[in-house]
Amino acid sequence: MGMSASQARFLGLTARKSNVEYQGQQVNQQRTSLANESSGLFNQMLALQVPTPPSATDFYSMAYTFAGNAANEEFRILNWTTGTNPAEGSYNIDVKKTIIDGKTEKNLSLPIGTTFVPTQDDDGNRTYQLNIPDDDKGTINYILKKSDKDVAGRTNGDTGYVPSYSYTKNGYMYFISEEQINKAFETATELNGMQIATVLDDSVKESYYKSENTVINMTIENVTMKTDDSGRFTGMKFTDPDTGLNKEVELVIEEIHDDEGYDEAMQEYNFRKMMYDRTIQDINTRTEVIQQQDKSLELNLKQLDTEQEAIQTEIDSVKKVIEKNVQDTFKTFA
Repeated sequence: MGMSASQARFLGLTARKSNVEYQGQQVNQQRTSLANESSGLFNQMLALQVPTPPSATDFYSMAYTFAGNAANEEFRILNWTTGTNPAEGSYNIDVKKTIIDGKTEKNLSLPIGTTFVPTQDDDGNRTYQLNIPDDDKGTINYILKKSDKDVAGRTNGDTGYVPSYSYTKNGYMYFISEEQINKAFETATELNGMQIATVLDDSVKESYYKSENTVINMTIENVTMKTDDSGRFTGMKFTDPDTGLNKEVELVIEEIHDDEGYDEAMQEYNFRKMMYDRTIQDINTRTEVIQQQDKSLELNLKQLDTEQEAIQTEIDSVKKVIEKNVQDTFKTFA
């Protein structure tokens, strides 16, 4: 190889080496960007608040109750104040009177714009997040779970049993049959890889029933309370506001459960848990993609490193040729 050819080859190899080093720097910058993105996802995961299920103990209280005049009547004491005859130890009692009536059953159309989003419970059973539009409260979310019974109280195996999903709202048990849900999914659309059904007309219906309890709040005046040795109320004497007759009843301490409040809190927990699980899944999926991209960049960087070493070896070889050419030229003219 002559002097000029050696110089040209040397310059070409030097330029190629510089280009490989530049590509390596670009790969390192991409890997740094991926590392920052992965760190951001990790921080996002750390910032997530893990939803906790509601405690049943937060939804019950103790209250005095006593029986009414009829078998379907019951009274619960809400609070009491000193009565008009404090010397006789009388009280004015605020009570809630409940008359347990029969069961009613109705059927109505779901509002247009209601959506069904498939979910799962902790045991992996199919559930649905039901999103119902409300003019006053915006969209209200409920969790539909497979029901052991249908709206008529029939269980699987009974004649006329209708497979259904149910949820609770304001003391009512609402039922939507699987047939109605499948009907809604006939026009389902895909969002983020998930089929979501939207109610487009009034043909999708739900049924509901409730024990139609009549609730009356009233005040009973000049009530004389009976106590035991510990000071706990055991009974009371008063004038019955319904009959006008003097009456004496025994008081019972009962544990009052707020089932409606607990169900709503559990539905909120299920919704938050679903969103939390989905966010974690999205973060894990994105992290896996970043890891695959980083592995590909790492392989590319190793290839560039191998290429750079080969170029450097050839540059060293060309340098020796140039040095020999220089020596031979100067020796000739020496």
